[in-house]
Amino acid sequence: MLMSLVSCREDSYVIPLTKDNDVMNDEMYSPEVKIDQVKNGTVDVAQWVWNGDRLTDIRLSGNTEGTVKFSYAGDRVKEVVTTTDEQRRLVYTYSNNMLKRYSIFIDGDQKGTALVTRNSEDRISGANITFSGQYVIDMMQRFRNGDNTLISKYAMPQEFATLLDGMGATLDETASKETHNFKLVFNWYKGNVASEVLNGSVRLEIDPQRVVEDLSVLSAEMRMMVYAYLSSHNQLPVKVSFTDIATYTYDEMHNPYHGYLGDGLTAKCLSKNNILTATTKANMRIDILIGSLEIPLMNRNVNQESAYTYLYNDGGFPVHIAGDGLTVIDYCE
Repeated sequence: MLMSLVSCREDSYVIPLTKDNDVMNDEMYSPEVKIDQVKNGTVDVAQWVWNGDRLTDIRLSGNTEGTVKFSYAGDRVKEVVTTTDEQRRLVYTYSNNMLKRYSIFIDGDQKGTALVTRNSEDRISGANITFSGQYVIDMMQRFRNGDNTLISKYAMPQEFATLLDGMGATLDETASKETHNFKLVFNWYKGNVASEVLNGSVRLEIDPQRVVEDLSVLSAEMRMMVYAYLSSHNQLPVKVSFTDIATYTYDEMHNPYHGYLGDGLTAKCLSKNNILTATTKANMRIDILIGSLEIPLMNRNVNQESAYTYLYNDGGFPVHIAGDGLTVIDYCE
C-alpha cells in the first residue's frame, strides 16, 4: 500500500552523496527531487524528514501510526527500523559500495537473510533468501491478515493462504527448527525490472480430515500408501512449492522511489520509471511426503492484475497515483 509523506525539515549539515554510475544508483537513494509527504486516501499520511540529501525518518499517521528510521554507512543505507505495532529491522551489508546481503529482524529476532546476486553488468539480478521456520509460520499469519510484505515485496495470493489455513497447515517440529530457501530473480529491460520470479518450498503438516475429497482422487495404490501412513500418524506431511512470476510495464517518467530500500528489494525501488501495469501468475503445488516419495495432492493457480495511472508535475515526477486507491505525493521545493 502506498502511503503519503509530508515534511521537508532539514538540518543545515549536508552529507555529500557520490553517484558512481546508473547501476550503483539502483541501490542508493539520492533522488533529484525529495519527497515531502505522501497521502494514501484521506487518512494515511507519511512525512519524510531529510538531513541534507539524506532521508532520516518517515513519520506515519492515520490507520498505521509509527516511524521508519534510516541509518547509514557512508552514503549507503545500513539499517531501516520500522516501528508500528511491532518492530521490523532491515540490516544491509555492502562490499565495495555494492549491496551484498540484507537481513530481517522482527522484534529483535532474526527471521531471514537475502544474499544478493548480480548479472554481468553488476546490476542486481535477484537474491537467495533463507527464512527461519518460525518466520514461515509468521508469514502465513500475515498473509491471512492481508500483510503481503516479506524480505522482498513478494505477495502470496490470499487464496493460497486461505487454502493452507483450511487444511490446518502447520510446521512440524523438525521443520520449524530448519531454514527454508527461496530464490528471487529480476529480469531487466531498459533500466527497469521487466519481471521477477520467486521460487521456494516449505515442509508442512496438514490435517488429513480436511483433505478427504482430494485424497479420494489419488490412485488406489497411492491412497493405500497414504492411509497406511495415517494408521500410525495423526498429521499428513506435505511439501508446499511456490512459484510467483510478476511482469511489469512502465511509463517514461521519473520514479521518486528509485533506490529506496525501506522495504527490501522490490521492482518499485530498483526501476528508474513508474509501474503502469503489474501482472502476477502464482502457482502452489502440494505433494504428500511418504518416505522418499512425493505424491501429488493438488495444484492451484492464481492470476492477479493491477494497473496505475499518473498525473505528473512539470519535472516529470508523479503527484497523483490512481490504482489501489488514490495516492498524492508532495515534494520539497
